[in-house]
Amino acid sequence: IASLSTAQIGALTWNQLNGLQVNKVAAFTSAQISQLTSAQIAGITSDGLNTFSTSEMASLTAAQLAGLRPTQIAGLSTANIGALTATQIASFTPEQISGITPKNIGNLSLAVIASLTPEQIFKMTNLQIAGLTSTQLNQMSSKQIAGIKPESIGFIAADKISALTTQQLADLTA
Repeated sequence: IASLSTAQIGALTWNQLNGLQVNKVAAFTSAQISQLTSAQIAGITSDGLNTFSTSEMASLTAAQLAGLRPTQIAGLSTANIGALTATQIASFTPEQISGITPKNIGNLSLAVIASLTPEQIFKMTNLQIAGLTSTQLNQMSSKQIAGIKPESIGFIAADKISALTTQQLADLTA
């Protein structure tokens, strides 16, 4: 695998990549990974994606990440989710955001949380909202807080609610 040329990497299909064993995906070089298209990234299993180093994950472009399915995102390791930058996460569709596990939501950096749109936050599940830390919630803007669905408010722990500012509380219940 590591000896495949750029042209050969570009010719790989979704089915071929989806059928690769994890150890074969792990053999991709950083240069090869940088040549993968969004359709090709979509063909790699979560286990395969988890063989990418954190620096390789951080180097994926928004165009490449566009192919990720929520189920692939749900299978990403905490380290690989944590390696994604604010710019990368900001490029996620609301549906892709819904794939981040509640555990991994709580591990997102404050810069990543700050990059989330109200639409992305609205698409979060109740458990994802519950997975946000007090610090993450406290750093959210008024528009972001307003993006939390009314039915999700009940999933926010009392200690997290008590850490909100008066303005955030007003935005939460608006």
